[in-house]
Amino acid sequence: MKPGLLAGLALLVMAGGLGCKRRLWYEWRDEPYLRKVYRGGERKALARMRSFWHDDREIGARALAVIAREARAAGDEETARRLARQLMDHYRREDNYETRGIIVALCLREAGEGDSEVCGFLKSRLNSGEHPVAAAYSLATLRPTGAFEAISAAYEKTRDHEIRYELLGALWLLGDARAIPLLERALAEIDAGWPSRVHHMKKPLYRKALAGRLETLRAACAAGVVP
Repeated sequence: MKPGLLAGLALLVMAGGLGCKRRLWYEWRDEPYLRKVYRGGERKALARMRSFWHDDREIGARALAVIAREARAAGDEETARRLARQLMDHYRREDNYETRGIIVALCLREAGEGDSEVCGFLKSRLNSGEHPVAAAYSLATLRPTGAFEAISAAYEKTRDHEIRYELLGALWLLGDARAIPLLERALAEIDAGWPSRVHHMKKPLYRKALAGRLETLRAACAAGVVP
């Protein structure tokens, strides 16, 4: 192979690793990166959140969320709330849409159990239409008071069927019996008003998925358990 061609291939590999902000490397080294930052504690996580690379900032935020969760589990509520506020502050400063989504979908879900400020923040993201699916699933996991009302209101508000499909999934995860009529109505409306595909799934497939969720939600509510 000619030296010029070899040099071109080397530049291409470097562009994939560096020009794409090292996303390729994180796909397979994500867990070792996170573990290393987590072991360094809060200071290391905050330093990583100041990185130029958004992948590094994501790793730092995820590590900080785990530290917050463990602080709360150990009874250190003050530290847990302080770290959760740092995550929310970072969300407001963050300029990368994907990283903001990870903070809402993963980090605040980890750090926000029993934290009314975090739950209020998630509801505000849901109401604003910015990362509504991530916010809805985090609320469904944390189950604060008013989660059903917030998610169902977002469902009624949006006309995007892919978002509506995911919000129905969040309502199913929440395990609230009040979601049963919404799922029933969605199934009744699918043939007439829903698109032929949602998230690359053909209509029969996503109809079957919604029907399965409705069935398990009915059974879970009848048994008094969450699906």
